[in-house]
Amino acid sequence: MSIYQQLLERERANEPIKVGVIGAGQMGFGMIGQISRIPGMSVTGISDINVEAAQRAADYYNSQADKKESIIVSNDFRQVIQSQNVEVIVDATGVPEVGANISLEAFRSKKHLVLLNVEVDITIGPVMHQMFKNAGLVYTGSAGDEPAATLELFEFAKTMGMEV
Repeated sequence: MSIYQQLLERERANEPIKVGVIGAGQMGFGMIGQISRIPGMSVTGISDINVEAAQRAADYYNSQADKKESIIVSNDFRQVIQSQNVEVIVDATGVPEVGANISLEAFRSKKHLVLLNVEVDITIGPVMHQMFKNAGLVYTGSAGDEPAATLELFEFAKTMGMEV
């Protein structure tokens, strides 16, 4: 079953993947807007150091999504990560030190983590990946982000028998 089919199944069962987004700037706002159109996913938490930006993102999400959500909005990322209404954390901060703290808090809170923060991945990624894996949690970059897109193109070319 494809990922899309799995998302449709979650949508039909009214069991969406509940996402908390940390960072409501360009990347985070874009991700929040995209999730509003994806079946089987919902944004249930948004944090940004500028709480007004987080609120704007929450308002935009609810204006676009078919189902309105009660979204936790905070300038403290720990509130979103520790929420019982959030399953997956997206780090859209782009700040390595903040991303490292988000990674550790997500790990401590037993939450899956998706990075739009490649700077974190290149500094502590191998260690965090192993910690998350050992705990049965997902630690990953986002499809479509530059490193993931590059890897997909590389693997596609190798699958076709090309020399890269």
